[in-house]
Amino acid sequence: MIQTNEAIIIYDALNTTFDVQMLGGGLTQRKNTFSGEFTVDRTICPMALCPTLLVTDPNMDNVTTDQTQMLVVRWYLVTSSGGTVTETEITSRDIVDNYYLTGKDLIVQANVEPGNSVVLRVKASYVNRHTSETMMFEKDLVLSATTYVEYNPKLEVNIPTYSIVSPFKIIDEGGNDDNYLRNVQAKFFAGSVDISSNGRLLFIWEKKDGANYRAIAATDVEVVSISGRNMVLDLRCIGRVKYRVTAYHQDFDQSENRRTVYFTVNRQMSGHTVRTEVTRGKYLKKSTLESEIEAVVTVNSHTLDNPSDYFTFAWTFYRQNGTAVEGTTFLGFGPKAVAGRNLSGYDKTKRPTFQMECKPLSEYQLLTDENDQPIVDENDEYVIGQLEE
Repeated sequence: MIQTNEAIIIYDALNTTFDVQMLGGGLTQRKNTFSGEFTVDRTICPMALCPTLLVTDPNMDNVTTDQTQMLVVRWYLVTSSGGTVTETEITSRDIVDNYYLTGKDLIVQANVEPGNSVVLRVKASYVNRHTSETMMFEKDLVLSATTYVEYNPKLEVNIPTYSIVSPFKIIDEGGNDDNYLRNVQAKFFAGSVDISSNGRLLFIWEKKDGANYRAIAATDVEVVSISGRNMVLDLRCIGRVKYRVTAYHQDFDQSENRRTVYFTVNRQMSGHTVRTEVTRGKYLKKSTLESEIEAVVTVNSHTLDNPSDYFTFAWTFYRQNGTAVEGTTFLGFGPKAVAGRNLSGYDKTKRPTFQMECKPLSEYQLLTDENDQPIVDENDEYVIGQLEE
């Protein structure tokens, strides 16, 4: 008699390691407080989340193999509202808030703002080839962001360290009534990021007075206005002035982030020629009633329309006979002068001669009285004027 009895094969449990590899970044980003830039910026360099499964089979001499390709993977975007958790599946056919599939991997190309978080859930299944049982895996990944400050402060102004102001250019050329106004603007940088509009920045404008710098005063008539990082100058009132602007962020230690820039603005009259021209009565006849002469000022081949904005002119008339001078008469001030025919006489040996004394005018400056106190008008506004240099 032959008898049979079946043996029962018992498989030892598989040892599995399920994980998600992150390529192109990590779960936590860093956002620059000033620039708003992310490290890493996923909109530029997306991150890939790649599920992996390692299986160690004790039934096969404990050989460990990569079984990732045998996984069936589903990804979900998890949200919570009022205690209710909702899973929104992300498929390869649809993009959900910039999270989409490529094969088993999830591509993340969205940044997460600091203070917020995004929960991604991956569910995977694997069939045990010995028992045909399905093994389930699940893992949550939380995306978040932190802030950081890359400060490295730097201060700049939109004017050279030393700039020359020509009164001829700011008043006479261009026909622009506001051509004499110059807005000096400071810019404050954190690294390479311009943060000048940050409300926590403080700008301090000062002027050199003697050996020291002081705050801008109402008597500094060349300063039209100061507003934050802007100082508007009236170039007509500029002689030679040194300024400085200091800026710092109030949320940081002043000793570490205080920055100062110095600059000088200097008025300079150059590149001009002054000559006289007889416009009437150059050739004296008996019928000639008078002679007229005027000053002609040329700047770079451009004749100034109003030379008295820049110079004073004093005119004298006399008759010259060799080295002898007679009949000296003061004709007055201004760019033009007139001499009556009677002043010239009729003696050809005595040459009628106009003499002009030309002196440059200063910048417009605050006028003071004998006690060195500022003069004010009926509207309590400071009186300014030009003086001969």
